[in-house]
Amino acid sequence: MMVQSELDGAEDGPRVLSVEADRAGQRLDVFVNELAGWHSRGRIKDQIKLGGITVNGKVTKPSHRVREGDLVQICAEPNPDDSELIPENIPLEIIFEDTSIAVLNKAPFIVVHPGAGHQTGTLANALAHHLKELSDVSGPQRPGIVHRLDRDTSGVMCVAKTNRAHYAITTQFQERTVEKTYYALVDGVMEFDEYKVDEPIGRHPAQPTKMAITPKGRQAFTKFMVLERFDGFTYVRCHPRTGRTHQIRVHLAHLGHPVICDKQYGRRQRMDYGDVAHLAPGHPENRKLLARQALHAATLTLNHPLKGERMTFEAPLTDDFQSVLDALRETRRARP
Repeated sequence: MMVQSELDGAEDGPRVLSVEADRAGQRLDVFVNELAGWHSRGRIKDQIKLGGITVNGKVTKPSHRVREGDLVQICAEPNPDDSELIPENIPLEIIFEDTSIAVLNKAPFIVVHPGAGHQTGTLANALAHHLKELSDVSGPQRPGIVHRLDRDTSGVMCVAKTNRAHYAITTQFQERTVEKTYYALVDGVMEFDEYKVDEPIGRHPAQPTKMAITPKGRQAFTKFMVLERFDGFTYVRCHPRTGRTHQIRVHLAHLGHPVICDKQYGRRQRMDYGDVAHLAPGHPENRKLLARQALHAATLTLNHPLKGERMTFEAPLTDDFQSVLDALRETRRARP
């Protein structure tokens, strides 16, 4: 059973099918079977009952008759990977934990779940080792995974320990009631104090591993607030309202200010002290500061899936991100 929600770096989100007039009156399971290409009525029925397939955002029955104009959301995957996940003793920083959820401060350089080229050493492998109970909605390869962050993005990430919590949080992401704050360091000095980018994002037409702004993409909105300006760089707070894959990174690159050390959308592979202090490459004081994109998920606000209480979780900046920020501030103070 596979349900995946959205965040920056997340999957593209639920598939949405609109009911046309000639399909009105069909059973929901028949409608999905004919249009979604699953060819498995049994699996479709299971997902409808679990809430992985909904009508107009509501859980219903397989026998429900769809009406013209209904929106059928499919969060589940047709063929989940059922191979066994190997638990691994990889360190985790747990910010909060109770019987429903666990909130982590995800370290950079770790992939969230197994995929092409990453069968072990993932956050999912670590979760399987450290937490006794995790939701199985997303299948055995993604225990507890409700949303994800990119490999090189650090910060707050919520994990579901029960299926009830999983669906409750998934619904909040779909309804856009989850609030997210990211911090980024970008190339160049941003002119204005505030930017609002409302540009659709989809797969890059020529490079399938990248995303791009395209008229055929899905609506994406991000608000950016300048926190500090430096010589050649800007420190930015980011508020994504939607959660498209690589959304913040693509929107910042669109503004002409890509995240520093963003190997897909940026201008540099790494950040050295010499880049900040304008030292020659061989200068004895030069040293490496950062070797991954300077993007950090700082806060995550959602309603507790069991209690309903509005909760905000925070994760401090990582040492590598902070080292660049400290160097920029130090160099600014030293300027005459």
